[in-house]
Formats: sequence, C-alpha cells, structure tokens
Amino acid sequence: MGLGNSRNSDERSRVVALLALVAGTGMATPAAAQDATWLANPGSGDLSLGSNWSTGVAPGASNTAFFDGSTSPPWGSLRRP
Repeated sequence: MGLGNSRNSDERSRVVALLALVAGTGMATPAAAQDATWLANPGSGDLSLGSNWSTGVAPGASNTAFFDGSTSPPWGSLRRP
C-alpha cells in the first residue's frame, strides 16, 4: 500500500514541476512585436517609436503596419535614398 502512494506522490510532484516550468517560461518571454496601427495623432513621425503605434510597440519586419485614419502619417518624414 505504501508503494502505491509513493508513486502517486512522485507523479503529482512531476506534474506540478512541469506546470510551474511552463507557467514560468510564458512569463519570462518578452513581448513580441505584432501588427499595429499608426495612431491618429502620433507624438512624432518616428516609425520606430512604440508610443506612435496602437500596440505601444513598433511592428517588426514580419508584421503589418496600418495607417488608417491618421491625420499625420509619417510620409513627410520619409526620404528617397
């Protein structure tokens, strides 16, 4: 009888440890950039400044940037090479 209880206790400990690891990993992961919309009235024309975007983070290379409804899109700050 004692052996069975020990086995259940070991399994329970493994499950708890695994859940703690998974939960901790999710919390330690930095926020990734995501699709974002340029604010209607951004503080500046800086495309890389997170505070100018709806998500608070500038979209990355694999994300989509939307400029719908902005009263001041950054086109004026873009220059031809």
